[in-house]
Amino acid sequence: MSYPMQDAIGQTVQNKQQAILFLNRRGNSRALVCVDCRNAPECPRCNANLTYHSANERLMCHHCGYSQPAVSRCPNCGGAMKQVGTGTQKIQQELEKDYALVVLDYNLNNKFEELEKITDKGRCEILVNALCAPGCPARSAHYRCVSANQKILAKSIREKNNQSVPLHPWNYEGCKGGRVVYAITNSSAYISPEAIWEKYVPMGFSNFKIEGRNDNIFNVIELYCMYMVKPEYQGMVRFIMLEKMEKLRLIQINMP
Repeated sequence: MSYPMQDAIGQTVQNKQQAILFLNRRGNSRALVCVDCRNAPECPRCNANLTYHSANERLMCHHCGYSQPAVSRCPNCGGAMKQVGTGTQKIQQELEKDYALVVLDYNLNNKFEELEKITDKGRCEILVNALCAPGCPARSAHYRCVSANQKILAKSIREKNNQSVPLHPWNYEGCKGGRVVYAITNSSAYISPEAIWEKYVPMGFSNFKIEGRNDNIFNVIELYCMYMVKPEYQGMVRFIMLEKMEKLRLIQINMP
């Protein structure tokens, strides 16, 4: 599921409302396919691909009702069988897995009277460096932009494209937030490393989230150093990370 969908469902659950996901496809996966020869088991009656059902570990035809036990190895070549596509059973498994934690709306950050009312704080995850300012009118558009750029970058990585790829521009109009690490420190939703240990952890919160999807690599390094490294070691860690990135040719440093 996309990050905007996860955020929307999380907010809905947090508001004690219900969310309905409609997927017109029964089963766990659309089919099982051999990773070597690409063979997919078909119904012997109507030649349709058999759908994998994890509840009873069977392959079923949704046209005529035929079923057979699911196999882990291809009957043709012996290769491993891979689940392809998504069905309602897989969505249910995803929900049961992902929503063991619920991401709180960052508009609640630092509102300690409201946060204190939450009973099951151990199941909450708090975003400490929200890229949008509280009440941002373009919040949905900003996160759609992040998700769209993430898909572009993921596709570029899969295709081993070493050239720079154009990304969707970020529009800050109407929002006082930003992606630069030191710009967020003035936001009322910003949670400092000190506040995590001095205020949130004593309250019972234990899960915190750093946002950095498709962000500038130097911004990500600063975020990691800020939240995960003791101040006296931040300079050394920053230098080591940049040095390793240069060796991996992720960045290029021009010598004078």
